[in-house]
Amino acid sequence: MSTFKRPILLWITSRSRSSLVSKIFINHGVWWGNTIAKEAFLVDGAESSYITYENQDIKTLLHDYKTRYWHKVHLTPVSPQWNIEFENDLAAFLPTNKTWMMKTGVEYFNAFKDMNPYNIFIKRNAEDVAQSLCNKRPDANYKEALEVAEWRFNYMDGLRHQHGGVVVDTDRIVHGDFSQVQEAIEYCGLRYEEESANGAVL
Repeated sequence: MSTFKRPILLWITSRSRSSLVSKIFINHGVWWGNTIAKEAFLVDGAESSYITYENQDIKTLLHDYKTRYWHKVHLTPVSPQWNIEFENDLAAFLPTNKTWMMKTGVEYFNAFKDMNPYNIFIKRNAEDVAQSLCNKRPDANYKEALEVAEWRFNYMDGLRHQHGGVVVDTDRIVHGDFSQVQEAIEYCGLRYEEESANGAVL
C-alpha cells in the first residue's frame, strides 16, 4: 500500500464553481501539481473559455479507472484490490511531504474513502448549476441537469453525515462571505489567510 499525506478532497458536481475553491486552496500552498487547463465552450454560437483548476494527471487516471473498473462506483462497492492498485498509481503523481488535494465527482467517494480524506463538499444553488451547464453545453437538458445536481447534493449530505467534512457554498463566496472557506481551510489543519482567499476571486 502506498503512503502519502492525508488528502484534501473537493467533492463536486459540474458547474459548481469548484475551480474557484481549488484556486483558494492553491493560494494557501496546497499542492495540486499539473493543474491549470483551459476549457472551451460555445455561448450563443460564440466560443468562450475558462480556466479549470484540476490536476490533469489525476483526472486522466480517474478516467482510466472509471473506464476499466468503476462505472457505477457510487452504487456498488469498490474492490479492495482495485483500491490498492489505484493508490499505488496515484502515488506516482504525488509528493510525499506536501499537503495535496484534488477534486472529483462525489459519486467516486468510495474510491478514496480508505485514504481518510478531509472532505470538502462544494455546493451551489442547484437551479443555477443546471442553467450554467445548459449554457456551456447546448445539448444539455435542464430538467435532467437539475435532477443530477440535486441527487449529488443529497448524496453529499449523506456522506457528510456518515464520514464528516464541511460544506462550502460558492454562492456565498461570490457575495463576499468567506466564512465557510475559512472553516474548510482550518478543518484541513491550515492557517487561513484572508488575502489569499480574496486573491482567488479577483
